[in-house]
Amino acid sequence: MTTHDDAPASARAAATLRRVLAVLRWLFAPLALLALAWAGWHARPLFALVAGQTDRALVLAAMLLWISLHLLTPLFTWIVLHGIGAGVPYRTLLRIHVARLPARYLPGGIWHTVSRAMDLHRLGVTRRHLSVMVVLEHAVPAGAALMLGGLALSLSGAATWLAPAAAVAGVVGLAATWVALRHPALRLARRFEWPRYLGLVATICGFWLVAATAFLCYWSAFPLVVRGDAPVLQLYGAYLLAWVAGFVSVFAPQGIGVFESVAGLFLRGTLTLGGTAVLVAGFRIVVLGADLAAFGILCACRLLRRRGGPDAH
Repeated sequence: MTTHDDAPASARAAATLRRVLAVLRWLFAPLALLALAWAGWHARPLFALVAGQTDRALVLAAMLLWISLHLLTPLFTWIVLHGIGAGVPYRTLLRIHVARLPARYLPGGIWHTVSRAMDLHRLGVTRRHLSVMVVLEHAVPAGAALMLGGLALSLSGAATWLAPAAAVAGVVGLAATWVALRHPALRLARRFEWPRYLGLVATICGFWLVAATAFLCYWSAFPLVVRGDAPVLQLYGAYLLAWVAGFVSVFAPQGIGVFESVAGLFLRGTLTLGGTAVLVAGFRIVVLGADLAAFGILCACRLLRRRGGPDAH
């Protein structure tokens, strides 16, 4: 039998846990950056040699592929909102997504989602619909990354039981999300039909294939240390499962440190684990450059529209 003190005690425990996680999130990021800097400092002679052998065309290809992903992300949101009866034009979703990209780099790692939700709420999207959107934007990508990453590693032969277990977990997660989405308790204006959900999963699978290909281009740009010793499927699987590991690490903002370490374990070859993690971390610079380029394109389009005046077509 519970007492009246149980509820306040559980509330205090939950509040304490939230404070601990908040402190860990603030501490882990600088510690992870320091660890990567330390590993990079010790590997600096090799990286200096690598810099002269970098295939810049492949780095540029990785950046262009990542820029193209900014067209797929709003499509995912469009499918979600239309599926639950809260239609917003794709062009509007694209503009909001790109305009809020700088918020992705604020401390905490959640502000891009929060700012987009605020913009959509001002357009009339209800809080219930936004809650469903946010949950799907996290659950479906995680399930798809597990499924594809586990399948890729299984086919590459680079892992034993871990790879098929990840693939099965991803399929189970996607199926559970579909069942939860159909629950009457959500009280949605429109039930999310299975063809639309399959389209949602297909869209995010396309996103991950392009993202993993961007990572492949980046990784292949350093032949001096990579030497082609990792099969393509192993690179795909390592990238996707490392992303999942960073995603579920609530104490690591944007998975920093965790993503690099897990990918380094899968891809360690000529370099040490620390050196491989530093090389993996360089992919974040490519992503940052792609985000800045997409944001810059939006700003340039807005400037041209303003210069054109109200009568411009």
